[in-house]
Amino acid sequence: MKKVLFIASLLALMFPLIAVAQTKSLYHEFVTKSACESYTWDEGNGETYYHDTVAFYISGDTLYVLDLEVHLGGSFTDEVAAGCKYTWGDSTYRESTVATHTFSDRYGCDSTVTLTLTIEDTGRYSYDTSACFQFAWRNKTFTTDTVCTDTVHADATTGTCAELHTLNLTIVAPSAGSTSDTTVSGCGFASYGNGVNRLTSYTTRDTSRVSVVTTNGQCQENTLLIHFVIHDAKYTPIDTTSCGAFIFLGKTYNESKVDTIKVGQSTEKCDSNVVINLTVYEDLSVRIIGNLDLLPGQSTTLTSECDHSNASLNWNYAGQTSTDPSITLTNLTENTDVALTATSADRKCSRTAYVTVMVSPYVTGITEAADSDVKLYPNPASALLNIESPKTVESIVVYNMAGQKIDESKVSAETYGLNVARYNNGIYMVSLRMADGSVVNQKIAVKK
Repeated sequence: MKKVLFIASLLALMFPLIAVAQTKSLYHEFVTKSACESYTWDEGNGETYYHDTVAFYISGDTLYVLDLEVHLGGSFTDEVAAGCKYTWGDSTYRESTVATHTFSDRYGCDSTVTLTLTIEDTGRYSYDTSACFQFAWRNKTFTTDTVCTDTVHADATTGTCAELHTLNLTIVAPSAGSTSDTTVSGCGFASYGNGVNRLTSYTTRDTSRVSVVTTNGQCQENTLLIHFVIHDAKYTPIDTTSCGAFIFLGKTYNESKVDTIKVGQSTEKCDSNVVINLTVYEDLSVRIIGNLDLLPGQSTTLTSECDHSNASLNWNYAGQTSTDPSITLTNLTENTDVALTATSADRKCSRTAYVTVMVSPYVTGITEAADSDVKLYPNPASALLNIESPKTVESIVVYNMAGQKIDESKVSAETYGLNVARYNNGIYMVSLRMADGSVVNQKIAVKK
């Protein structure tokens, strides 16, 4: 502000000259300069200036105006007391000293500063405290009254400057406080407080329940009794394998799995569990194809059909075995049971198909129930299939649609009730063998 007023005043004084310059058509040229300590205007009037100045000079038809800032340096002193070390300028001092340093401002003007430095301890500290039972301080634990001094070196490079910390500790004997107890129950284990698992039943005193030091240095010990009660948790392991889907306790498993299933609960509210370790292998199916109704002395060829081409086969019939894809039974005189077992290449799964080759002198007399006077109803049946025949029925044989015999009953009656509730839903062949040697076949459906 002073500079602005100064320039304004100077311009007022210069106004007559400027006016004259204007009448003479003079040009104007302003020169702005800054300098350290002093400035000589060589291009102007040749004078040397030591302070901020606005000067002018007329040369020919040009009026030169100088706007000058002079920045003063100087010598200065300072006194500093520091602990351990002190950084000043580009130097770090760890001992008392007198140092001189030259600083440059943003205009490039130098100032010389002389520092008187005193290095001393950073301080001494004292702590008065009290605690119940014990007190931890600087990686040490004290259980009795203690006065302890610890030295901390603030500058590890010299080890000469240190802070002294003194602890005045009083261990206060606690007075008796309140007593309480709690019961913690668990199945197999129980946890309390810090979460550590307790595996057995017992009672313990929790010593961590001690109140903190009060403002007047008094301690109070509160007692907590913890009663741990551990009940048995039951886990029954079951290791099993399955070919294809496996059904267990209402759950269907299509792949190998370890599963824990709750099957009940004890009076102590602890679960009873079954742990099933199931390995599921790829399933396969097999069936027997061929003529199953023969006259005495006839032959038949039975062929295997399996959905795994690399499965191994094993036929079992009339005391004989074979591993061929097909077998031929010759000159049969009686009914013959045939079993075919297919085993997967990894030997993990096998399935068996059963058929009975029927040999009867009356096989040519087989008729359908629809073409005879025999009645089978209701069809579909869910529980009881009623059979009514004008002839005496000697036996009833039931086959599934794979040709496997699943049931046979000796009857010797004209009417009979066949229990089909034990069959799965599906289509079956019912073969009625009459006392006169004739056979009547009828397909039925079981639907529940």
